[in-house]
Amino acid sequence: MAGIKKSQSLRKITDRETDGTMAPEILIIRLSALGDVVHTLPVAAAIKRYKPEAKITWIVEKLAAPLLQNNPAVDRLIIFPGKSLFKKTPAPSAASEEMVASDAAPLGLVLSESLAPKSAASAQAPPEVSPIKAIVRFWREFKSCKYDIVIDAQGLFKSALLCWLSGAKIRIGFAHTREWADRFLTHPVDVGDYFGPNQHIVDLNLKLIVKLFETIGSNVPATWLSAQFPLPVVPEDVKERVRSWLSLSKTIKESEGNLILIPGTTWNAKIWPLAKWQELGKLLLSNNNYLLIICGGKSDLTINKQLEDDLTSSGKRSVLNLTGRTNLLELIALFEQAQIVIGADSGPVHLATAVAKPKVIGIMGSTPWKRNGPYGKNSHSIALNLDCQPCFQKTCPLHTLACLNDLSAQHVYEEIMDFIER
Repeated sequence: MAGIKKSQSLRKITDRETDGTMAPEILIIRLSALGDVVHTLPVAAAIKRYKPEAKITWIVEKLAAPLLQNNPAVDRLIIFPGKSLFKKTPAPSAASEEMVASDAAPLGLVLSESLAPKSAASAQAPPEVSPIKAIVRFWREFKSCKYDIVIDAQGLFKSALLCWLSGAKIRIGFAHTREWADRFLTHPVDVGDYFGPNQHIVDLNLKLIVKLFETIGSNVPATWLSAQFPLPVVPEDVKERVRSWLSLSKTIKESEGNLILIPGTTWNAKIWPLAKWQELGKLLLSNNNYLLIICGGKSDLTINKQLEDDLTSSGKRSVLNLTGRTNLLELIALFEQAQIVIGADSGPVHLATAVAKPKVIGIMGSTPWKRNGPYGKNSHSIALNLDCQPCFQKTCPLHTLACLNDLSAQHVYEEIMDFIER
């Protein structure tokens, strides 16, 4: 019996499907961050569209996990302990994701109560799990399944090692990535310069699916593949709660809709200065009748409060500050009610493009807008396109941050208005 089981686990996926009783087990590895996980969703969507019998397992870190829970494209979710083994609180680089990774209770229907600061005594932190227990639990879940195919969409040593440890005979990922990750693959995908600025990462990820279908002999032309972004199902009570916040906040009789600003992000070289956000907000409020909503993570509370105070100093009450107060489902529901989302290169901005309802504008600094900007025809990136840009660095190597400091609010406003009027 053991020999039979072993031989079955080594069969090619095409052999397993012939009897009509076994579904291929496919593992996707994209551990973090939120925006990167959003950009990988089309991989799962394409598999489910053209091979719906496939069983998809996804390994991800905790912060981005809510995006994959109750997601129609994911059958099984495994949380990779990762950074949580060493840190009790999210790292600063994860700050922009706190707003969508929170497990906190909903804000509530009464806006004045729901936006009141929570006392320290009322905050109930989940019990800590020891690093050893976390590793053991992860390993048991990881090895409880026999995978036929693994897709490494991360391209780092840690993801490649997991890819190899999975035991799958077909291991697909990108060639020429960092840390010799492609040496763990059986089917590396050569996309040219993987880090080049002119191919969007979503389109690169879809090339992994092309390789998958080629490998298993499935007749799915590459031209059929389009990016679809499956999202968690948002319960109706969450949608109603968000609608209530917006209704209780509006003081404009004939509002043009909801406009969301997301100023914060991870790298210093992606953050547009506060003074410019303040100027842009005043231009938007003075020339349009929007309810302006400010969003961000807990680390953005101080800066976003300064933005709110500056925008409301004239007496207008058309600003709603939800910084640090929205979980993932609430944020998705909020984007569904928005006409425009404007922000830096961050996970929440990319989540807004996945919702596909609002027009999304990214204000880009060091990162390449054609590769990492908001994706799709309903999105637009604004950048100065300096000779030194994009540098793809977390801090400005020239110590000038000219790509952001020289980008005027008036220029950004004019580009926004031109884009939304197309």
